[in-house]
Amino acid sequence: MSFLLAVLASVLFLCTSPSEGHAPSDMELEYDYGSQVLSVTITHTTPAPSSHYVETVDVYRNDILVLEEHYDSQPDPRTFTYEYEVTAVDGDILRVHAECSIQGSIEDEITVEGPREYMYLSVNPTPEEVEMGSELDLTVNIYAEEDDMPLDGVSVIPRVDLGLVSEVSELGLGGYAFTYSAPDLESEDIEVLNLSCTKNGYHPLYFEISFDLVLSIDDSRKIEIAMDPWIYGIDEGETREINVVVTAGGEPLDIGTLDVDYSKGSLDVEKIGVGMFRLTYEAAHVDADTSAFIRVSASMIGYRSDERRMEFVIRDTGSTGEEPADGGGPAPYTWGLVALAAGAILVTASLVFLIYSKRKGRGPPGEKRGGRVYEAVEVEEVQEDS
Repeated sequence: MSFLLAVLASVLFLCTSPSEGHAPSDMELEYDYGSQVLSVTITHTTPAPSSHYVETVDVYRNDILVLEEHYDSQPDPRTFTYEYEVTAVDGDILRVHAECSIQGSIEDEITVEGPREYMYLSVNPTPEEVEMGSELDLTVNIYAEEDDMPLDGVSVIPRVDLGLVSEVSELGLGGYAFTYSAPDLESEDIEVLNLSCTKNGYHPLYFEISFDLVLSIDDSRKIEIAMDPWIYGIDEGETREINVVVTAGGEPLDIGTLDVDYSKGSLDVEKIGVGMFRLTYEAAHVDADTSAFIRVSASMIGYRSDERRMEFVIRDTGSTGEEPADGGGPAPYTWGLVALAAGAILVTASLVFLIYSKRKGRGPPGEKRGGRVYEAVEVEEVQEDS
């Protein structure tokens, strides 16, 4: 019985008129990333492959037509495979549309999988504060990390918590621009701007900046901090005084206190006048040259705050901050007697200091006391006649 059914099906297949067109019944897609070859396998049953066949095959990459092929027959009366060279990267969507020469079509798509590269960006400007109710134009430049080449075609999506952002415009050469509109709020707040950047063939990139939303005020209500002297380097254990002047509109501002932060030492703050403070900083003892900072900020209701951050290096001088092992004591003198005429004698006394030093292999060794090395330095000579 099954044999008779098979024979009947074959007869019907051979008797089918070529003019009775129909769509391909199946399509399978495969993509080889290494060779960049797309394989399209189509099933289209026909008794006359030269007159009833798949006539066109169109290939789209991310909805853009990249390949269009026309045929005047199909290589097999049932199932066959075409191969096309199509350049693609990870994340690209390849869509294939095939049409019968008489009627009907079929379509399928595949997402390319492959290695991804990295990209990085820069934002200009990167504001610390934006006045409420104002607008700020920002530019984002995106580059390939491997060769620093500008990247076009990146999807850049900005998001903010409080304000509004415009649509992103692509400038070319890896540049993208949008406008931030700051809200009008009753009090100052902090805005957070997030950037989401995606491009096929690259890892997604996320970037975040935050800035203060401040009241729109004139220069007379903007606080300015001046610090003098500005420290760039200080020896371990050394004490420095720094004068801080707080003004607004060029006039001293009578604020109660300063907000001060620091590292690697101790700091005292003393108010010495209207808008005037004295900082006394003592550097810590360190084992190697070490970075440190002093940060000063000032704020007052109705004024825009200001901040200064002083960064410097604490130099390792070899001092431990300890007394010598022998307990110190008076500095020794080197005495001398010189005979003069008429029986007079000149007594000389040279004052000598013993200074502790690690020396670190530099210069001749000094006198050793209690495991330390000292250098003798002559600093003064006293003469007495007798």
